[in-house]
Amino acid sequence: MSENQTIQELLTKAKQRDIEAAKEILRRISDKMYFITRLYVADHEQARKVEQAGLKKVFSSLKEVTNPEWFECWAAEIVRKEAIAHVLPLEESTTNSNMYTEADEIPNYMAVLPETVEGKKYQVLEMMDKLSTGARAALALHLYDGLSIEESAKLLMSTPQSVMSWLTEAKDTL
Repeated sequence: MSENQTIQELLTKAKQRDIEAAKEILRRISDKMYFITRLYVADHEQARKVEQAGLKKVFSSLKEVTNPEWFECWAAEIVRKEAIAHVLPLEESTTNSNMYTEADEIPNYMAVLPETVEGKKYQVLEMMDKLSTGARAALALHLYDGLSIEESAKLLMSTPQSVMSWLTEAKDTL
């Protein structure tokens, strides 16, 4: 049985309130969802709470899933939105010196790490713990999700100027 068929079967059973299927889905995605939450939320305990709230929304909305290939991306988007909502509102940043632009580069430690090196991903999160909440969220959206400064500003309910300032902070810190 292929991975998609397995996911489809688990989703079908979970939609019918099969507890074991739901547990198996949770087992398969919880580490990834926690990682996504930690991209935005520095405090481990708060990150777990936010992850749980996001996963609760995922499981209460399973009927919306129509394609098992996109299930994990769909779940990740719900968890990401929950994490962003948790950190809002952000304190606007007004740093003007050496302002970050789209042409600047911040080391993308996540891009160079093999997917199998789970511990390295969490080392990156520990490095991000040095950042302000705004810089952390802007960096996650810009590097991990690949969003532009304008798209990041919209999601963070902020200005492009603040996002550039947060990214400048991240670049200087990392």
